[in-house]
Amino acid sequence: MRTVVGRSLIALVGLGVAACGLTDAQSFPLTITLEVVPPSAAAGETVNVRAAARGQSLVWIVMEYGDTGVDTFLTVGFEQTVNATHTYDVPGEKVLRATVRDAVLGEEAQIATLQVTDSVGS
Repeated sequence: MRTVVGRSLIALVGLGVAACGLTDAQSFPLTITLEVVPPSAAAGETVNVRAAARGQSLVWIVMEYGDTGVDTFLTVGFEQTVNATHTYDVPGEKVLRATVRDAVLGEEAQIATLQVTDSVGS
């Protein structure tokens, strides 16, 4: 009787893992993409920033905007997309960086460049 219960329990645990998709998530490499829209803006305008990450056990995504602005987004699971907005006050080339942290796979980062021009009407 003990053996049957043990085998049944192992089968149920196996089905639960498969149903949760954990076996699929384990095969994902750690990746992150970064998109800035529009690719150029005038000082004072707001830009949209989107980062999409995939891994095994995501912990957080950090967005650095190329000035003093930084946002941290806590994540759960193996796939996450975050959207943010940011406004630049000073013209110049800005290098944005999105970094994802995965509890199993470590960190991965992606950069994008944004050109901020003088404000409209100046």
